[in-house]
Amino acid sequence: MKFKKFAIGFAIFILTVVFIIFVNKAINPKPKYSNCVYPTYNRNNNNGYNQNDYYQAQESVYRSCQKSYEDNLKTYKEKGFFIVTMLSVLAIIAGVMVRSVA
Repeated sequence: MKFKKFAIGFAIFILTVVFIIFVNKAINPKPKYSNCVYPTYNRNNNNGYNQNDYYQAQESVYRSCQKSYEDNLKTYKEKGFFIVTMLSVLAIIAGVMVRSVA
């Protein structure tokens, strides 16, 4: 009888974890990494502009794109932590209430 209760409790635990993960992904989708391409230039094509200036401008664009993605990822992780924490607290409260009723 104890094994049966343990197995049911473990199954409920696994389903609760899966539910929390799916709810977190549904509410808080992961930001997509935009096409931030590291700057390169053609050494054979001189076309009258300074290659260092071109490279620095492209590197600036790349760094701003990368910074934007990192900021979005940080926000995503903070929201995810908050969502998982709240759902976990609700699961603990529900477990205590069910235990007290039984």
